[in-house]
Formats: sequence, structure tokens, C-alpha cells
Amino acid sequence: MHKAAHSKAGDVVFWTNVNYTGEIEVYALHGGCPVYGGEKIAATLCIRMKGQDVFRSASNRLNIRELMERCYPQKRMLLEHL
Repeated sequence: MHKAAHSKAGDVVFWTNVNYTGEIEVYALHGGCPVYGGEKIAATLCIRMKGQDVFRSASNRLNIRELMERCYPQKRMLLEHL
């Protein structure tokens, strides 16, 4: 995919490692760039999918964008891979 997220302080970047059917997304491999000035703070939030029907839409597809917008409405979000 070769996508990059250019963010500013306070931004949040979300992506999923599964596709809309819940299968593993092989293109979700990711990494971080080195910091040459200032600091970088990273946190990981893992959400279990199994048994979490609240993450599915009426069509039984994952609706991660809606979930993230409900959980973090105050952030300018960069939603990658949705």
C-alpha cells in the first residue's frame, strides 16, 4: 500500500489489521520512522474482535471508522486503511 500518515501533535492514527469480513489483512504491516528532533510518543490499543458484535454494521461488516469516531470525537483523526 505504501501509505504514510503525516500528523501533528495531538493527532491520532488508526488502522485495522483485518479486512471488513474479519480476515487478517496482509497489507497492514507497519513501522515507525526515527525521530531526529523532539520526541515521539506511541501507544497501542488492541481491540479483540471475537465476540464483539458491536463492531459490526447491519450488513455484518466491520465498521471501525464509526467506532473510532464515537470513541475519539475530539481528535483530528487520520483513519488509514478504512
